[in-house]
Amino acid sequence: MRKKVSRAAKAKGDGQFAGAINKSAKQIWLAGLGAFSKAQDEGKRVFNSLVKEGERAQRRARTVARKAQADTARLLKDIRPPR
Repeated sequence: MRKKVSRAAKAKGDGQFAGAINKSAKQIWLAGLGAFSKAQDEGKRVFNSLVKEGERAQRRARTVARKAQADTARLLKDIRPPR
């Protein structure tokens, strides 16, 4: 009879262990879904922020390029012999 009690206790312990693993696995799954959802929301915001920063960088680059072009044209005008 003692073995039956031990087996029953072990079975109950195994059931509790399996339940704890199941609960933990569900929490991990839900945490993953939450992280995925947050990344999607945050990703849109980050993407839009990067687009705005890219537009600012492009405007600065165009300004620098136009100034360099004007400076080069002025230098060439100064060093070219008159026609």
